[in-house]
This record gives sequence, structure tokens and C-alpha cells, in this order.
Amino acid sequence: MKGHLRERSPGQWAIIIDLPREAGKRRRKWISFHGTKRQAQVELHRLIAKRETLPVAGNRLTVGQYLDKWVEEQRIGARALQRYKQLVRRSIIPSLGHIALSKLTADQINAHYKKALANGGRLDGRKGGQSPATVHYQHFILKKALKDAVRRTLLFRNPMDAVDAPHVEKPIMRTLDLDQAARLIEDARPSSLFVPVLLALTCRTPTRRDLRSALGQH
Repeated sequence: MKGHLRERSPGQWAIIIDLPREAGKRRRKWISFHGTKRQAQVELHRLIAKRETLPVAGNRLTVGQYLDKWVEEQRIGARALQRYKQLVRRSIIPSLGHIALSKLTADQINAHYKKALANGGRLDGRKGGQSPATVHYQHFILKKALKDAVRRTLLFRNPMDAVDAPHVEKPIMRTLDLDQAARLIEDARPSSLFVPVLLALTCRTPTRRDLRSALGQH
């Protein structure tokens, strides 16, 4: 037998993989899985297929060690790379870096997000928690980094699959009605902002004709 399933509770499974023996000793790897029995069976077969290269229990590589090396390997623009390094080394590693990579869980990642939002320390040095947009970017980085860890067989599965991205409120777009636009144009007419304001307003195709009418143009 190379592996089997054990149901812990409805929708919660333990996938037990028989690893290659070492010095005659039997070795097993236990992986928690959330989903249907069919999904668990598919995951079981996937892991069995590559069991010869799976990381064994006791792998001491930490999240911090992995991320510190991973971020240096990224081939992206200079500004994006600088942002990656800032978030990885000033926010993610101080919070999660001590955890063994193979032991990292979705609950620990969610706890990091919660802490970062509440009192994670702003990256500009001010007091207070980080913005939802900043934490959302960390989510993007972690998901990408841990996906690479799975591909390199450093992890059995990506814990980020069970983590939801922090919610980011989208700004409410407010538009001016015809009278408000006309007043703005008149207020800006004596200033150097007249042309930029006029261009900003008339570039909106649905209101171009009305704005021209408001300016007395035909």
C-alpha cells in the first residue's frame, strides 16, 4: 500500500502517504485535506505519483529561509522587486518566518493578516496597522511563493488554497451632473487649471455634447 485516506470529520480528510523506507524503517507523511472524498482521492493519487520526491517530516526549512531565497530569484521589474523584498522582509518574515515551511497552515496565515491589519506596523514608519491593499499584496506574494514551493516539492499542497484574500474596499466613483460640471468649468476659467479641467470633463463621451452646450459652443 502506498497511501490511503482517513476521514476525520465531514469534509475533512487525512491523507497518509507511505514514504520510501530509510534504514529499514517505515516512514509516513500525514497531510490534512478539506474537500469531497473524490477530491481527496485525486489529491492522494497525485501525491502517491510523486512520493519519491516528497519532503519528509522533519524538514527544517523555515518560511523565512525559503522566502528570503525565493524573493532573490524573482525576475520582475526593479520597482516591483523592491516592493516584494520590502513586504517579505519587513512584514511577512517577522510574523511567519520562524515557522517550518512544511508546517505552515492557513490559520497561521489568516492570523498574520489579522495582526497586520490591526497593528502590523505601517511600512512608512507610522503607527497603526497596514492598509488592506498592502495586506492584499502580501497575499498575492505568498500565494505565488508557496505555489513555487509546491512545484519544487518542498510542500505537499499550498496552504494558500484555503486562505481568502483580505477584502479591499473599492473607491466609490462619483460623477458630476451637467450643472456641477458647468459650474466647475466657470470657476476654473480664470486659472491655469482651466484647460486640464476642461479636458478631464470633456473626455467623458456621454456628456461631451451637454458640456459643449453649457459652454455656449455649437
